[in-house]
Amino acid sequence: MAFYDEASGIGNFVISFTRDPRNDFGVFAEGYTRAASELAKDILSRTRFPDFDAYPVVFLYRHSLELYLKNIVYKAALLMAFKHMDDIDAKLYNTHNLTELSEKAAAILQRLFPDDASLWQFSEEIVKISSEFSDIDAN
Repeated sequence: MAFYDEASGIGNFVISFTRDPRNDFGVFAEGYTRAASELAKDILSRTRFPDFDAYPVVFLYRHSLELYLKNIVYKAALLMAFKHMDDIDAKLYNTHNLTELSEKAAAILQRLFPDDASLWQFSEEIVKISSEFSDIDAN
């Protein structure tokens, strides 16, 4: 029995879906993104709101970005191992540094898909966004 149905996004609450939580970074990221979007929608529907209502939204989006980046790094590490390419630095799974994660993810994607210019451009934008988040909260 599957704990999570990717097509519908519905599942039973569990701390981790597999024996290795690194396999679940994408699912965790989706949860944080959805929570941030719901809170943002609520805040933006009001005429006015206090600043402190926005802080959790920013944090949730930041954390979802971190988890999506970790998902890219981890899934790419598996793909690189399959293709007999260099291994990924395992310490990245335990960092909260968005700049380091985004730069590593961009480098990995460029190495795996060197001819995909749109992916490289998107990766550069993610590095820029990560840098902006890091200016506010480095870790």
